[in-house]
Amino acid sequence: MRAAPKGTEIEVTVFGPGYGECILVHIGNGRWFVVDSCKRGPNGLPVALRYFEAIGVDVANCVELIVLTHWHDDHIRGSAELVNRCENAAICISEAFTKEEFIRFLSAFSTTKKSELGTGVDELVSVVSTMNAPNRKPFRGGQNKRILNVPGAELPHGAGCEVWTLSPSDFQTIQSEIRFGSLIPDVKSTMRRAVPDGPNNHSVAMWVVIGDIHVILGADLEKTADRRAGCDSVVASSNRPNGDVSLYKVSHHGSETGHHDGLWANILRNNVNAVVTPWNRNAGLPTEQDVKRLGFATGNLFLTSEPSSLVRARHHHSVEQMMREFGIRTKRHPSKVGAVTARLEVGVSTEWTVENWEMS
Repeated sequence: MRAAPKGTEIEVTVFGPGYGECILVHIGNGRWFVVDSCKRGPNGLPVALRYFEAIGVDVANCVELIVLTHWHDDHIRGSAELVNRCENAAICISEAFTKEEFIRFLSAFSTTKKSELGTGVDELVSVVSTMNAPNRKPFRGGQNKRILNVPGAELPHGAGCEVWTLSPSDFQTIQSEIRFGSLIPDVKSTMRRAVPDGPNNHSVAMWVVIGDIHVILGADLEKTADRRAGCDSVVASSNRPNGDVSLYKVSHHGSETGHHDGLWANILRNNVNAVVTPWNRNAGLPTEQDVKRLGFATGNLFLTSEPSSLVRARHHHSVEQMMREFGIRTKRHPSKVGAVTARLEVGVSTEWTVENWEMS
């Protein structure tokens, strides 16, 4: 069984079972925040709650902040339960999700009382409802906003902690308003599942500063044709934090569209510890070329789980023949949740200790 981090240790644990992403950050003294939520399969606890339970964390009192970067299923599954259990945590969602057009979009597609299957937005509907409760503190994640500020005097290692959101930009928020408005169905049209498409540039990328330690959590930001949005808006900003970034959760599952040369050349340190969460749907991410590109960019590359190049399950020869005739392809589903944990004890070390492990 894994041991909880020391009071003077920083921990960043990234879960990525092949479909889904969740990040836990320990800032010191048993104080945590959570970014996104995922599960292994449709049932069971969110992985964050499973991990906290295993290391003895009282989530009702020790989780101070939950950030939901965007509304895609692989980043939000289990978030309603997570938010309810972490009853004293502040909640942050993208500024694009607090605008009137998105609220109307949620209202149009939410089927909490109509269908067991939901429409892809029900988790977020529940979270937004909880955010409005009198005892919760809501935040809107946008470009260069500080959402957490803990003085060093409150932490045993003496290093202050700041958490900044880097996106979405004001331009992207406006673009997202237009997009969500176009998705609202006409009252006479057939209700359909809400399926997100296009770049995920309304998502909330983050910069974490603890003393001299700098971490970037890239969410699902991608490059766009307009430099006022996505990765470009973060790199070009003059108001974001600055520092020697030693740990980076790679944007958008390591895809080429999530790669920005300016970020790697000017913001991330050489051989930064880079963590990728694979997305094993369709052709899958990262591709073989993506892994090669990232391997050239840093000598410290970690994947939470195998990409979709997993050896597929084999069947009886008659079944194999039928599958070939009908063009059916299968892949072996991992039975465990993959994770990467990085720890650093402030005042003792300046380098991260990073390890891959699996949650059964």
